[in-house]
Amino acid sequence: MKTIKKYSLLLISLLGLSSCTISTPFRYVDEAENDNSLKSDSLLVVITYAKTGEDSDKNSAFWDNVTRVYDSMDSHSGLVGYSIRRELFGDQAWTITVWRDEESLRNFVSSKEHRQAMREGTGALADMAFARKQVSGGDIPIPWETAEAILREKGRTY
Repeated sequence: MKTIKKYSLLLISLLGLSSCTISTPFRYVDEAENDNSLKSDSLLVVITYAKTGEDSDKNSAFWDNVTRVYDSMDSHSGLVGYSIRRELFGDQAWTITVWRDEESLRNFVSSKEHRQAMREGTGALADMAFARKQVSGGDIPIPWETAEAILREKGRTY
């Protein structure tokens, strides 16, 4: 009986960890963090949500592409900053990106890395949503709680 209780507690603990998340600190690109003119600018915030499905090969391709896109972020003109959050033992992830303007976002979406990620990774997804919102530069970085509220309020699924 003690063994059953012990393993039950372990299972409950592990299930609880599946909803624990970890995120990267918000990373400003170039000198954006010290650019005081951004504080008064209107910036475009984009929040994404992804939940992977059951196919481990497709999921692996999805996460490989996420890494490729993440590694390319600093090279995109007009990007102010970004962060990514993921469940430690789960299947959900979120991103926050902040752009100077719509054209900068369009250029990122049409970039080689992002096009490849969409082509190769979308098949892994069980659910996906995104939202965008204009915010004052003084409100950057956006806390994750605010990002989640924006997704609930303005989110659209693919």
